[in-house]
Amino acid sequence: MKLADVFSSDMVFAANKPIRIFGQGEGNATVTFAGMSQTVISDTLTWCVEFAPMEYGGPYTLAFSSGGETVTLERIYIGEVYLFAGQSNMSFPLAESNTDKALYETNDKLHYLAVSPRPSAITWSCAARDTVGDWSALGYLAGREIVSKKDVHVGIIVCATGASVIESWMPAGALERIGIRLSREDKYFDHYYEEYASWNVDGALYGDKLMRVIPLAISGVVWYQGESDASEAEGLVYEQELCEMIRLWRVAFADDKLPFCIVQIADCESRIAMGPGWKLVQDAQERISARVPYTFTVISKDICETDEIHPPTKDKLAHRITDVIETHFFA
Repeated sequence: MKLADVFSSDMVFAANKPIRIFGQGEGNATVTFAGMSQTVISDTLTWCVEFAPMEYGGPYTLAFSSGGETVTLERIYIGEVYLFAGQSNMSFPLAESNTDKALYETNDKLHYLAVSPRPSAITWSCAARDTVGDWSALGYLAGREIVSKKDVHVGIIVCATGASVIESWMPAGALERIGIRLSREDKYFDHYYEEYASWNVDGALYGDKLMRVIPLAISGVVWYQGESDASEAEGLVYEQELCEMIRLWRVAFADDKLPFCIVQIADCESRIAMGPGWKLVQDAQERISARVPYTFTVISKDICETDEIHPPTKDKLAHRITDVIETHFFA
């Protein structure tokens, strides 16, 4: 038996949410967290135990014992935990943005996890001036501001892949089950571009990346995606697709009120000129907050460069994301 990869020293659990600790394997184990212990008896490939919600605090220790071996994780905190997910504008590195380097800082209250596909190792780390340039610009800048506003430990989990399509972030067959069946010709070219083929398969990123995090209890989701679903046919169904994705993620994370911040894709003149799909996706993202409870839209097109597929100005957008989180997400 073993712990899931999402667990390491320097991680953060979400305050006032169930503390779920999970992993793989059959057998017997003991999980001890913050002085509380539970016994696990597993006869399946996966297991999960749940501790009661806790207030902000730490540091705590998590120990997992099985088969005569004990793994001990240290410096674990109860704070705010946000999942930043989507495609390349979400993973866009801080060092490639035009952010003033004076904002790069060492901060032991800001924790970060970049989720890569299996079987790559993933581990939590704390903000250090020399390494945050590799972090998601939006994840770092929003996380830094949340720490400043809330003065608690904040965990940012980035689960994003460039040029990824929305159906890759849902369980395989999810869209067919709600009646969406688009032909290859109906889809934006990112779907079948050879370089992206390995992850733009129905359900691929849901299985390879998101399932490394599920069912960790989180404070909220920031979703920034849609540039790769910008054909006219896709634009017409993107709102329906996004509604289904939110529903499925809430089921997976066992939180029917899990808040979502939807970042509207920025204007990009060359892509807008290709047809109506881009604007249709933007319209769907703007409408979603009126249709789905606990969902909030952030507009980006008036504060980003309109001739760039990857706008380098991320600080203003991160501030808007933080405003949504401060107003609607805080525990």
